[in-house]
Amino acid sequence: MNIVKLLIKLQRFFRPELKKNKAHAKELQNILEKLKKKQQALENEILLTQDPELIKLFQTEHEIIRMQYKKGIAALHEIYENIKNLS
Repeated sequence: MNIVKLLIKLQRFFRPELKKNKAHAKELQNILEKLKKKQQALENEILLTQDPELIKLFQTEHEIIRMQYKKGIAALHEIYENIKNLS
């Protein structure tokens, strides 16, 4: 390993904000996975339900989860940009 690579690795190791951002990104990915599963479950419920009131309720909840997922993806991209800039 040459000196430049070693210095880069040491720099990454000693930057606490980089570790914090990576941990936050992993946590956010887990949350997004759960939201995606919940969104898919609601889509299935909408298809299986015959009651118009329940369909409307499920659609509202689906829309809320979709917006949360969309905001989470944007936040995740921002975190990745911060990690890229810190590296």
